[in-house]
Amino acid sequence: FLNSGMKIRRRGFTLIELLAVIAVIGILVGILISVIGRSRRAADNVKCASNLRQLASAVLLYTQDHNNQFPASAPTPLAVSIEDYVASGKRGDGTYDPGGVFICPARLDMIGHSKSCLYGVNYYIYGDKHGQSVREPLVRFSQVDEPPRTILMGDCHLYGKSAYKTIQSENLPGISRGGDFGPSGVSVHGNGAANICFMDGHVETFEDVSVLAQAKYRNKGPEDLWSPRKSN
Repeated sequence: FLNSGMKIRRRGFTLIELLAVIAVIGILVGILISVIGRSRRAADNVKCASNLRQLASAVLLYTQDHNNQFPASAPTPLAVSIEDYVASGKRGDGTYDPGGVFICPARLDMIGHSKSCLYGVNYYIYGDKHGQSVREPLVRFSQVDEPPRTILMGDCHLYGKSAYKTIQSENLPGISRGGDFGPSGVSVHGNGAANICFMDGHVETFEDVSVLAQAKYRNKGPEDLWSPRKSN
């Protein structure tokens, strides 16, 4: 039996053990933050793709009701042109609902405002390089040779914090260029990725959207994705 007068000595953690525990906790926190970040980016990507599908459906419904004519994107914004076919989410202060179909959540995080539609339409449907004074569409939907491989719209191109109304091989979807925003070449979905919707309504995520600047994607050849008319 133990002597009741004996004292039991309790051993505490050594400094090395404490540092080891802190290091393990730091590693676990780092892993958790990384997982949460990836999960959020994946959720943003899914929401963005869903937005594009809904917008494409609205545009295609518009063409059915307007003799195959695409909606103009200026001076009337695309969002206004198709508001009868999709909830625009336009608020009293002129901004859009941050959770609405006209706002990409990843792009919203980057620019911090929802003053304009954050998706751009294929410039080659219209003709104005910068999308600031787009006239009537140059083609009708019935004139599009191959809808499944012709770009309709995608993540907008940004200059500073201004969203271009159109996207093209020179103003690539999902890419930001300088101005008051920051460094050029920043991609909306990270690592050069962007979401693009085609004329048949399907959406693809291009992991490296810079490839769309190559001539073969706009030269009316077998790999052309930009030109509505694939033949001369």
